[in-house]
Amino acid sequence: MRRLLGSVLLIAVAIVGLWIVAENWAAGRLRDLIADRPDMQAAAVQPLRAPSRIGLRLDRPEIRQPGMALSADWLELWLSPLSPLTAVAVPASDGWLDLSGQRLPYTLADTRAQVALSPLNRMAVSHLALNGGPLNIDGQVLLNRLQAQADLDGISPEGAAYDLRLMLDGLQGYRLALLGLAPLALPGVLSVEGDGRIWLDRALGGQEGGEMPRVLGFATTGIEIRLGDLSARLIGRVRQGGDGRTEGRVALYTPDAEGFIQAAATSGLIPEDGQMLARAMLKQMNRMPMPAALTPDGLDFPDPAATETRIPLVFRDGQMFLGVMPVGPAPRFPG
Repeated sequence: MRRLLGSVLLIAVAIVGLWIVAENWAAGRLRDLIADRPDMQAAAVQPLRAPSRIGLRLDRPEIRQPGMALSADWLELWLSPLSPLTAVAVPASDGWLDLSGQRLPYTLADTRAQVALSPLNRMAVSHLALNGGPLNIDGQVLLNRLQAQADLDGISPEGAAYDLRLMLDGLQGYRLALLGLAPLALPGVLSVEGDGRIWLDRALGGQEGGEMPRVLGFATTGIEIRLGDLSARLIGRVRQGGDGRTEGRVALYTPDAEGFIQAAATSGLIPEDGQMLARAMLKQMNRMPMPAALTPDGLDFPDPAATETRIPLVFRDGQMFLGVMPVGPAPRFPG
């Protein structure tokens, strides 16, 4: 029995020793990395020393980009010895956002990010999850909740595909100006929930992790949208065309078609003459067949329910069509 206890004690001491050595080594490497990066800084980098975790704690970490800086009170980075290829990041709920010299406080509660790497795909990101909210900037609520998850489905010479799951609740579009972004002129609070697939020009991370991949396309078989008192379901597939504008086709199923046409006009998606045409065609929309795709997109657009109107939108040749009727230029693709 003494020998058994002694062996167990030696193993425990060895594990603790390796744990301490690993955290000290990682802290030193991260300090060296931050010292070599003018866009990153931290007041201190220390071993986490938390049970069942191998990780680090950064005091007052900061990331700088042209015209913008983001800092938090602290940030913890760790992984479990049982899942060495999955990293977890948990930031403090309080921090500062600096936009062109304007320093704004923010709070982001209950935030947690998780990243898993795939050794079979050159250490590309195979799983990415983000959960947090509400987000307040300078005392104003920008977002109630965000839950997003992406799982790698395949890599090819043309790029990488990720399956998505998204839940965005309570986005105040007009307050995006707080982040230096163009505000969205939306007639109400925006909430989105559903599944989809996104195509990138390369996988996240891997050997080319120095800059963000470019978005090539997006598809969904059903995303639920709430915009104030309006509700709708979106089906479609879009991609970036050769001129940088959106190409593809989507259908919006909604019991309030006129409200969404008004919302599209308010946000600038449909010009004034296109809005008048769309309203004139409301009664005929449900009899419009869904225009065929120029190339197969694998989507099925069902007939609308008795209480719904299906709004068919097609983007091709730099133009946007309501069914077969042109209503204005296609929007720029955000890739």
